[in-house]
Amino acid sequence: MRLFHHTLRLTRRLLLTALALLALGLSLLRFWLLPQIDTLRHRLEVEISHRLNQPVSIAGLRADIHHLTPKLRLLEVRVGHRHPLRIAELQLVPDLAASLLERRLRLQHFRLVGARLEIQRTPGGGWKIVGLPTGEAGVPAWLLSDGRFELIRTTLIWHHHADRPPLVLRDVSLRLQNRDDRHRLQGVYPTASGILRATVDFQRPAGTLPWQGRFIAEGQNLQLDDLASAVLPRPLQIRGDLALWGHWQGREGQLQARLALHGMRGRLPSLEQPLAIARADGTLRFDWGKDRWRLHSDHLALANADALLQTRFTLRGGRNATPYLDLRGHLGYLNLARLHAYLPQAAMQAAAWLRRNLKGRLEGDLLWHGPLDGWPFPNHRGHMEARLTGSEIQIRFHKHWPAITDAAVDIRLNDARLDGRLRAGRIAATSIRRLTAQLDLSDPTLPLQLHGETRATLAQARRLLLRSPLQAAIHHIDPWLQARGRGRVALDIQVPLQHPETFQLQGHAQIHGTELALKPYPLTLHPYQARFDFDQASFQANIEGRCRNQPATFEISSGSQDTRILFHTRIDTDAFPELSAVDGIHGSAALDGELRIPHREDKAAVLQLASDLQGLAIDRPPPLGKPARQRRPFTLRAWLRENAAIPLDVEYPPLDAALIWHPKQGRLSGRIGVNQPPPPPGVNPAGIVVQGHLAHLPLAPWLDEAHATALPACSLLQGLDLKVRHLQWRGQDLGRHRLQLTKNETGWSTRIDSDYTQGRARFDAGHIDIDLEFLDLARLHRLLNAAPVPTDTDTLSGLAGIRLHCRRLLWDRIDLGHLQLSLTPDPSPFGFQLKLRAATHRLKARGHWIPAFPGYMDLEGRFYSPDLGRFLRRIEHPTLLADTPTRLDFHLHWPGAPYAFTPARLDGELHLRTGPGRLPAIEPGAGRLLGLLYLGTLQRRLRLDFSDLFAKGLAYERIEGHIHLRQGKAVTDDFLVDAVPARITLSGSADLHHRTVDEIVTVRPNTPFTLGVFPQASGLAARLQRLFNAPLDSLTQSQYAITGPWDDPTIVRIRRNLPESLWKKPRK
Repeated sequence: MRLFHHTLRLTRRLLLTALALLALGLSLLRFWLLPQIDTLRHRLEVEISHRLNQPVSIAGLRADIHHLTPKLRLLEVRVGHRHPLRIAELQLVPDLAASLLERRLRLQHFRLVGARLEIQRTPGGGWKIVGLPTGEAGVPAWLLSDGRFELIRTTLIWHHHADRPPLVLRDVSLRLQNRDDRHRLQGVYPTASGILRATVDFQRPAGTLPWQGRFIAEGQNLQLDDLASAVLPRPLQIRGDLALWGHWQGREGQLQARLALHGMRGRLPSLEQPLAIARADGTLRFDWGKDRWRLHSDHLALANADALLQTRFTLRGGRNATPYLDLRGHLGYLNLARLHAYLPQAAMQAAAWLRRNLKGRLEGDLLWHGPLDGWPFPNHRGHMEARLTGSEIQIRFHKHWPAITDAAVDIRLNDARLDGRLRAGRIAATSIRRLTAQLDLSDPTLPLQLHGETRATLAQARRLLLRSPLQAAIHHIDPWLQARGRGRVALDIQVPLQHPETFQLQGHAQIHGTELALKPYPLTLHPYQARFDFDQASFQANIEGRCRNQPATFEISSGSQDTRILFHTRIDTDAFPELSAVDGIHGSAALDGELRIPHREDKAAVLQLASDLQGLAIDRPPPLGKPARQRRPFTLRAWLRENAAIPLDVEYPPLDAALIWHPKQGRLSGRIGVNQPPPPPGVNPAGIVVQGHLAHLPLAPWLDEAHATALPACSLLQGLDLKVRHLQWRGQDLGRHRLQLTKNETGWSTRIDSDYTQGRARFDAGHIDIDLEFLDLARLHRLLNAAPVPTDTDTLSGLAGIRLHCRRLLWDRIDLGHLQLSLTPDPSPFGFQLKLRAATHRLKARGHWIPAFPGYMDLEGRFYSPDLGRFLRRIEHPTLLADTPTRLDFHLHWPGAPYAFTPARLDGELHLRTGPGRLPAIEPGAGRLLGLLYLGTLQRRLRLDFSDLFAKGLAYERIEGHIHLRQGKAVTDDFLVDAVPARITLSGSADLHHRTVDEIVTVRPNTPFTLGVFPQASGLAARLQRLFNAPLDSLTQSQYAITGPWDDPTIVRIRRNLPESLWKKPRK
């Protein structure tokens, strides 16, 4: 504690002593040094002159104290005599302690206020301050001596380039701090809108080594137009935020910059107009050496109202070397109307044309690899490439053509070659499918080459061409052509850029895939490619294209009386779809034609077609059909008038037709003679009547044809009267027939007379009524199998109903009885009801059929026969079956048509129930039902095992069971034959497709024990059941396995009956 108080007292005494000494020093400074300061002016002039090695004059000297720091102010200082350096005020801050100790003035730092300094480059590449002696590298030695030098409100005049005005920087503040060989220069330069601050640290470590150092500068909202123009090789205006940093050593160094500029304007040597940038963001790196320099940027974004460019580049140069640029960039947008401002001066002719004729915006990628002023690289010393795309572009390639609008383009520039491709666009309301352009920007004498295709209706293309230099050429054929459909017009155009007013359209136009109609005549042409050679007044046309979907050549020539069109083509199945008589052909054949179009409107145009039809196969029955290799002459003449019926003369042996085509109604009428001349045209305008005679006529193909063309619904054919000497059916000659078919007001009527049926039919208002004397179902079934009825609903959907009445239904001469059948085909599924009556049987069924692929048939009903044996004998099935009243209930279904029944695809249920009956003797195959019941075969085996029970045949009280059909297999587990000697039960399955059986038959003999005939034996029966631990029925039964094919099954006993079992299975 005592030590603390002692230290506190000592501290107070030292502080008081220091204050006393400070007061004494200030008093001495005030009363001794300051009053004598004016006497120091001469001494200061001498000392400063000695240090600067220049005469120095000081107009005035002042001294004061600021914040306890004394300060000397030298006013109106002049350095030098020829070009004196004028300093408004030089402030000297003395080192107070050193001055008191040495009793002479010692300075701490200098401060220049309002100085005007001029800096010039020396011939050796250095720089100097005008009016001051230079040291090494132009730097005065006194300026780098220890201490601090400050320049306040200084004006710097920098003579950077001898051929430019000097750069004048006003109100610059600088501070230089020196300590040994380390120096720091700090500066502040206020621009018109911001402040630039900079700091430079430099040194010269070993005296003889080059200077080295680091620097940093930054500023916001700067306006550095004068500074940038003085430093850079070309004038440049800069506004915005800027940050610089870097280092150097001697003549090598590096500068890096971060830019956020909002205004930059300058000139590039290859551009005619100044380049203005509204915004520049990114980084720069500048490396320099003794004989080389390099400017690099990893990312730089430049934008203005015309373009947005994001790029990375490297620009290299050196002494007496052309700068070399390696640039990759992406154009976010480019205003095409200003594209000329960014093209090199070597492309001024193209730029002028682009300025007048392009509007819109582009975007894409840029590449430059070569000398900065080397474009278009004639010696391949560099490469420039641009890939640009744009939409909603407007291109006017000539004043006499409509402008291209709404264009989507792809442009590729390789050095001086410009290639353009238009993906979409419109010209005069016509869509453009494709447009390509080629231009050499380096040679103004070469024209702009355009090749384009428009996609439009031919009417639109016609209107386009009539607004072009082609209008005179189109005028000659325009009255005879009318546009229908869509097409393409291809044009090749050359536009001289130096003198675009001398534009001359020469060459051709091509039309691809265009549909034309000769007006006013309804004849349609489909030229695939038409070449129009033209000049301003003449026109010739050679068309290679398609007529009726076949290759064709056309020659058009106009005379004084008419216009003639000669053409050669081929016809095929699409040759004449309007004419049903030639419908359904295959192949192709040569066709020659001539069309004469009169110049007078009161005359009809005449069209004549001729062909030998070789190569054309007509898929029709004789006499219409022919193979492809056969020659048969065909001639058609048509008289064409606008809005009028067209008379047609057709010669096609043995047919000779006089027809009339009604375009408005879309129908054909007239008469056709077969091996005879036709009546005059116009006799029956409602349709076609066929008359004549033939030596041979195959009937089956014509029946197929009638079915395929839905004859009841056909409105073209009105009547048929054809005499046939030999009517053929499936290779059989049916002799002479007269085929008659008549159409009345409400439908059709026909007479049916054949070996398999006879009767009449009427087709009336959607109903079909068929009344037959007899119908051989077996022959009809074979006919349907040979030519199946189609399963689509279109053919029968228009029918309201079908009624069939047949007095005798036959199956290969077997009379099945009286048939009544009704079908209701609309709506689908088709429903039907069937009744079949005879003395031996009755069948009643109903069902429905779904004809849509794959089809479905459902049938349910009941079959009843009072005597099954009699029915089987009626259908010529050999049997000795007696009596047996039978009822069979069934519900069946299978995929496909009704006549497509096959056992393999059959599903359903059967319930069989019979009354008493008898099988008196063994007969092959007798008593078999669906492969399940083998009464005859089983009876033979039972006679071996039970000779006393089955020796005289098989009599039964009833047969009953259920049969399940699944995918062609019949399965039962409750089939019972209640016979007199025994009860026979059956379980198992039969394969209806492979005709095999796999079943178990159990036979239980009706013994006195099981029947209860002797009541006194009931006690014995009970004792037997207890002895064998089983019901008495099971003790007396035997089981058989029936396997193998239907025709020869194998029956094997798999369990013994009671007599042998009594010895082998006694109860223990």
